Amino acid sequence: MNFISIRSHYHKKEAISKILAHNERTMNVDDLLIYKIEKYNKSNPQNQVKSYIPFENHSSNNYAKKSFDFNYKKMEEINKKKKVYTKKNANSLIEQVVSLSNEQAQKILSQPNGRQKLIEKFDELHHQIADKYGLKAINYDLHLDEGHINDKGEVILNVHAHLTYLNYDFSQEKSLWRTYTKKDFEQMQDLAGEIFSDLGFKRGISKSKTKKEHLSTEDYIYSKQQQDLQKILDTEIQISKLESEISEIQKELKAGAENKNQLKEDIKKLRSERKDLIITKKDFDAETTKEITNIFKKHKKTIGYDYESIKLDTLKLLKDVSNTNTQLSDLKALEAKYEALTTQNEKLQKNNNELSQDKIDIESKRQSLERENENLKTKNSDLEEENSTMKEFIKSDIVRKSQYLEFREMRKSKFQELKEKKQDKSTSKYNFPSL
Repeated sequence: MNFISIRSHYHKKEAISKILAHNERTMNVDDLLIYKIEKYNKSNPQNQVKSYIPFENHSSNNYAKKSFDFNYKKMEEINKKKKVYTKKNANSLIEQVVSLSNEQAQKILSQPNGRQKLIEKFDELHHQIADKYGLKAINYDLHLDEGHINDKGEVILNVHAHLTYLNYDFSQEKSLWRTYTKKDFEQMQDLAGEIFSDLGFKRGISKSKTKKEHLSTEDYIYSKQQQDLQKILDTEIQISKLESEISEIQKELKAGAENKNQLKEDIKKLRSERKDLIITKKDFDAETTKEITNIFKKHKKTIGYDYESIKLDTLKLLKDVSNTNTQLSDLKALEAKYEALTTQNEKLQKNNNELSQDKIDIESKRQSLERENENLKTKNSDLEEENSTMKEFIKSDIVRKSQYLEFREMRKSKFQELKEKKQDKSTSKYNFPSL
């Protein structure tokens, strides 16, 4: 097989860092061919991949992130002057994956300067697409380190390049990508086939002709990688937002949580004291009954003769009962305090819930105010620019008026001077000398 194909993807500008990290191999990529060979050799000791010399990848621009940021800022400045504001969710980043069939790609790479030939062709395709379809070329990365091992232990390369662009045509000062149709993308495939034709590649057969929806093994692997990468990007953005929200809520609820923990400790202590008092009361009641029984047994025979002894014992017993009543009063006070603390805890929980809702409302209002503030800043900037222009116009108008008045005064003075000279001449015409 000797096909070449292009797949186009679009992203928001925030995705540039993750995409470049993958493309430039500054992040860990587990699906590289060298790792697959190691795994295959461990699983197939009798049929190992004996020799494989990996090819070196190529990146056209080592400052791709700075280049993208610079051109994006330049685009925003142009749009600001035109009073057209870039949407936050705009798909400002275009990435194209250009894949080559394994058989023909390995054939080219085995030739002298084969790798350089591929680099030159990808460079030509990158810039021709940018020029023809109104994109700003940022960089491209040629990947020669991906692929898989087939059942025969043969290395199948997934030779492909990632072409990245800023979605903006600086000559027309607008984005054109969303205006392209299916026919335009088919013409991109034709262009790729034409550029790589002298290396033995041809345009892939259109899906509309083959009626096939499946991907090749290489394409399927890359497609899964791209899907996983996009999921990672989306998940990390969501996690970042959630972590920020959780951090704010935790700050709001920290004080309430501390109070709640203290209340729990107090309630636990009161419950323990209440339990001890109840046990004490039960023991006292049993002991009192026992003592009264013993008193009556003791004085049963002498009750008529030992009245003072019975009286003393009875007074002692009444004193003990009084002490018990005091303890019971203390128990009731503790129970009342327990109920009060429980009520206070419920109120604090309710206040925490209300604070959480207030925080959500305040955050929403803050975001709304920030957007309004940005709009006001933009309007203010435009008004200042208009004000500056008016000042210059008024200043130049004042200068012109001043010059005009000076000219009028000068002309008036000249006219007066000429008039006086004319009068002098007419008078001297009839002025005869005296005899």
